[in-house]
Amino acid sequence: MVFFSAHSNNLYGALPISLANCTHLQLLDLRKNGLTGELPLYLTFSHDLEVLSLSYNNFHGYIPQHITNLTKLHVLDLSNNKFNGSIPTHLERLSRFANVSNEDYLDEEIEIDMKGSQYTLSYLLPTNTIFDLSCNSLTGEIPASIGSMSHLRLLNLSWNHLEGKIPATLSKISTLEQLDLAHNNLSGKIPEDLSKLHELVVLDVSSNNLCGKIPTGTQFSTFNVTSFQKNMCLWGCPLGSCNENERKERKGDNAIKSSNVRVGWLSHLDENMSLIALGIGIGIGFGGVVIIFMLSK
Repeated sequence: MVFFSAHSNNLYGALPISLANCTHLQLLDLRKNGLTGELPLYLTFSHDLEVLSLSYNNFHGYIPQHITNLTKLHVLDLSNNKFNGSIPTHLERLSRFANVSNEDYLDEEIEIDMKGSQYTLSYLLPTNTIFDLSCNSLTGEIPASIGSMSHLRLLNLSWNHLEGKIPATLSKISTLEQLDLAHNNLSGKIPEDLSKLHELVVLDVSSNNLCGKIPTGTQFSTFNVTSFQKNMCLWGCPLGSCNENERKERKGDNAIKSSNVRVGWLSHLDENMSLIALGIGIGIGFGGVVIIFMLSK
């Protein structure tokens, strides 16, 4: 068996161990069922597997690190489950995401979900590269090795509990068209080099803890407010007027200068107080001398 597609049914329970015998499986599509249990380790030894779509089920537990053994995989969709733990490291082992082959397409229809909208691909080309782990309970940081997936087109890690910074290595994925990191706990700045992603048409980093100026130029000038809203302290276009935000930057600089002036003013005040005290002391001393001189007469 090469293809096994049983999506959108009422299947439930764990994946059967008999799937381990399907050693030449290329596509496994069981999305939109009621399947449960952990992702079986035997799936990570299906070395011919190109498409693994298990979205909209009730799988839980960790995503096995050995999933990076699937070197022919170019569609991984585990979205809308209950997976926890961290994203597997050593994503560079998923070599098909980096090296697009000239093999024939898979004549099988598959759906992908992006920003609440579903898109149907009537067949899968080797260039249809999708990595979707959204709507789970994943924690930890986004591994820097994700930048090695240099031919990835859709990356969706939204609606998890990811933290840390957005990896600057994402700028190496020159083919990236859709990037969704919304609804996590990401912090720091949006890497400036992400503005080099000339193919990017969908971006969402909203509802995080990001700060700093939004990168400008190229595709970033096409994104609207919803791509960046509900962050800690992001600013710049399109969040309000560009000129207004530039004024905010200058205002921030002026606030620092004002604090410096305030410190300087306090230091001058200390100096003046010292001079006043000195003057009062001299005055009292001189007055005392005059009184003593008059009494001596």
